[in-house]
Amino acid sequence: DQLALGLCGGRRPARAELIERLRDLAAALALRGAAGAEIALVHALACADAALADTVSDECLQEIETAEALAVRGGRELWRVRLRLMSAIVHLRARRDEVALEIGGAALDLARDGGMLRVLADLGDAAVPLARLLARRCDGARREFLEQCLPDLGGEQDAPAARGAGRT
Repeated sequence: DQLALGLCGGRRPARAELIERLRDLAAALALRGAAGAEIALVHALACADAALADTVSDECLQEIETAEALAVRGGRELWRVRLRLMSAIVHLRARRDEVALEIGGAALDLARDGGMLRVLADLGDAAVPLARLLARRCDGARREFLEQCLPDLGGEQDAPAARGAGRT
């Protein structure tokens, strides 16, 4: 929680300092097994979150992929789903809607199966365009899950209009 507050605080020097401290801590603990792996994951997550907040291009995909590999290795399914959604957001920002739909839809299935109702909301405003795109193009179980999640995103006013939109 402290990390999330520091990263989302909007003060880039504080965020950069926090990421640098995490990098140093991860390096110091690299040979200490589980503790080192957890710190490395937290560092990678911080880098991915910062990249998503600061860039609109594919530059942050590498940060996301690095963090996702660590999340998979550590068995951290929630973080894996969050990072998949972040990847979909990057693709959507780059106007690759079909790729965003494929990645986002698969992540949504994992979130639904894992009961991760807050995973979209925890991404904040960055997730709203992806959630709206998915709402327009999904049906069945994905659609039902999105309808549960949309109020948490502040997108409930768009849900009725999206219900009749083209579904796949």
